[in-house]
Amino acid sequence: SGGRGAVVGFFGMLLATAGLVLLIASANIAGMLLARAVARRREMAVRLAIGAGRRRLVRQLLTESLVLFLLGGAAGLALTVAATRLLARFQPPFPVRIEFDVAPDLRVLGFALLIAAATGILFGLAPALQASRPELVPALKDGTPSGGSRSGRGRSLFVAAQLAMSVLLLVTAGLFVRSLQRGLAVDLGFEPDGVVVATTNLAPHGYDEERGQAFYQQLLDRVQALPGVEGAALAELALLGGSQHNNDIEAVEEGTAAAREIGSGYNVVSPEYFETMRIGLVAGRFLTPADRAGGAPVVVVNQALAERLWPGERPLGKRFRMSGTEWEVVGVTRDGKYNFVNERPRAFSFFPFAQQYAARMTLHVRAAGNPAQTLEQIRQEVRALDPNVGLESAMPLPALVGFSLFPQRFAAFLVGIFGLVGLLLAGVGVYGVLAFQVAQRTREFGIRLALGARAGDVIRLVVGRGALLAAAGAVVGLVLAAIVTRFLQGFLFGVSALDPITFAGVPLALGAVALLASYLPARRATRVDPVEALRHE
Repeated sequence: SGGRGAVVGFFGMLLATAGLVLLIASANIAGMLLARAVARRREMAVRLAIGAGRRRLVRQLLTESLVLFLLGGAAGLALTVAATRLLARFQPPFPVRIEFDVAPDLRVLGFALLIAAATGILFGLAPALQASRPELVPALKDGTPSGGSRSGRGRSLFVAAQLAMSVLLLVTAGLFVRSLQRGLAVDLGFEPDGVVVATTNLAPHGYDEERGQAFYQQLLDRVQALPGVEGAALAELALLGGSQHNNDIEAVEEGTAAAREIGSGYNVVSPEYFETMRIGLVAGRFLTPADRAGGAPVVVVNQALAERLWPGERPLGKRFRMSGTEWEVVGVTRDGKYNFVNERPRAFSFFPFAQQYAARMTLHVRAAGNPAQTLEQIRQEVRALDPNVGLESAMPLPALVGFSLFPQRFAAFLVGIFGLVGLLLAGVGVYGVLAFQVAQRTREFGIRLALGARAGDVIRLVVGRGALLAAAGAVVGLVLAAIVTRFLQGFLFGVSALDPITFAGVPLALGAVALLASYLPARRATRVDPVEALRHE
């Protein structure tokens, strides 16, 4: 249930980011509708003057907005159907093949159209109300599409909202990218490059413990003799395979159970495991062939287990009890990653295969050359020992590392795409509102230039307006991000939800886009011919 909850939470987060993109796009369109309302103020004034009711005008304008959003929703659904075909062929780096059921669902399509209609009405309402309340006398006298301060504030508000939501998206994307970077750079505690893993299970084939031990020892000897093989070992669980064994262990002192009891993960391995995987030894020794069945039960533990069970004490020679058996610690290894790359340091122990038999084991083979060729050689050796026994799974170990990082990669990619789309839409919004203002203020700019203003003065005036919008959006967006990203901490690895690099970098990226979007209409303002502007007015 915990895994299901994490998956539901993860995809819920992705759904929320998609909703933010929808809000940004809707705010963008609402700003355009406000600008169009200003351009149609004379038309609306004439209709009101000849007897049209405001309710009728609002209904007409809402219908236009609704049609626009529904057409966009229909186009989006068409793209979705095409995208699902690509997704159906997508195969993530999972240990087993995963097929996505992404066939179009009428309920989902209907819900998408319903959302499009709802956003069309919601974001079309303000422009419709604004357009239906023109000041009749000024609008009828003035044939130019100049609007009042209310519509200008409305457009600026929508643009600032777009920028704020874009900042929230970009901060989220930045946190996932930073989390992925940390995951790629993390010390695994072993070296996965050049290692392949192959799992076989003797339980369905009637092997008892004695025959199973003999089979695996022969297989290990044969694989170690293959050309190019640098080392081979057995382990019940593949490193970073996602499977895990956990059990409670209890410290034992002088035959008496101490009060210290902790939970610990564990694996069953052959003596060659530590050298093959290049796991560092901190104290004591690794397992050896002398640790046989019938001998004193021994175990190798990691630093985290030793520090938790015997804090400040020397762990070598200490014992702990698990499942009724007392095990003596003969070695301590460095901490590592055992099930997932993003797991926190955890207590872990390694039991000798000779003393803790398991029918299902995984070969870990370090070899030079082509991994596919090495895996095929392993298959042949398994068949040579028993034609009825096959491999349950076989792959290069780096593929399992990639699988462990898949959620971070997927989130960084998808949320990053959402963030870039949101940033692009916000840039378009800034450009649109400033371009409209430049068109409205043609006469003003003409007068300024005629009176001796330099082009740089006009550029600073327009770009300053864009910078003000960007600053307002960035401040609000960063505050929202500081609140919202705290709920993402469980999806992040090695990075704080208030990561200063991300929170500093996003406003810089937003500022660069906003300045570019502001500069283009500013340049257009400097090219106004004063004579033509005054003559036109």
